[in-house]
Formats: sequence, C-alpha cells, structure tokens
Amino acid sequence: MSRKKVQIDWQLVNEMLEAHNSGADIARHLGIHPVTLYERCRKDNKTTFEDLLHKCRAQSMHKLRCAQIECALGTTYVNEHGKTVTVLPNVEMLKFLGKQYLGQTDKVESKHTISGYIIEDEDGKVIEDTTTLELQDDNED
Repeated sequence: MSRKKVQIDWQLVNEMLEAHNSGADIARHLGIHPVTLYERCRKDNKTTFEDLLHKCRAQSMHKLRCAQIECALGTTYVNEHGKTVTVLPNVEMLKFLGKQYLGQTDKVESKHTISGYIIEDEDGKVIEDTTTLELQDDNED
C-alpha cells in the first residue's frame, strides 16, 4: 500500500531557503524526511535541491545588498496609511559599504618619536639640536 503524497508548498520552501534554513530544517518543518524533500524537488521543480538552494541564497544576498544600499543612501516610500515616509541616509552604513565594496579604510594616524637628532648646514655648523622630534603621519585613504 502506497503512502499519501505530501503536498509541498514550494513558495514556503523558497522563503525558508532565502532565510538560510537548511534542507533538514525545512523537511522537519514540513513533517517529511529530507530525502523526500530532495527527491520531490527534482520531480516537482526539475532541478536539484542544491541548485534551488543556491538560487534562493543568491536572491537573499541580492535583497540584503539592496536593503543595505537603501539604508545607506536613504529612501522615500509611501506606508500602508498612505503617508510619505523619508528615511535619512545612515552614515555608519555608508562607511561600512565603502569599506566592503570600495576598498576604503579608516584614517590611520601614526606618531613616531625620534630622540636626539642634530641638523647641520653644509659647513657642519649646527642649526638645530633637539632631543625629541614627533612626526605625525596623516594618511587618508
């Protein structure tokens, strides 16, 4: 006697994959064995579960990048009450994205102290004699 075929909500599966759930977690949520999920993916979607997983994760990463950029640059939208909402740019997100995608870095300041130097002219006459010199390097990337 064969078992009743379980209905799989593939939209839910895609959403769970985008949320970075594992195949085992999704199968557990659906009340089926992971192997059943993988086999049904091949039959119902004509693709492997691994390919579906990579596609959904790529969509998730794209959405996340878009949300980060929108957060960094600010946006305006109409909410569910019909009111226009303006979200101001987020400076910290701008800095983060600049570092991640543009190779930018924080300003690095380094100070060096050199002790006991003497500056002489061409004839060997001492122009300046000091015991310490503080150098500051203001690199800006």
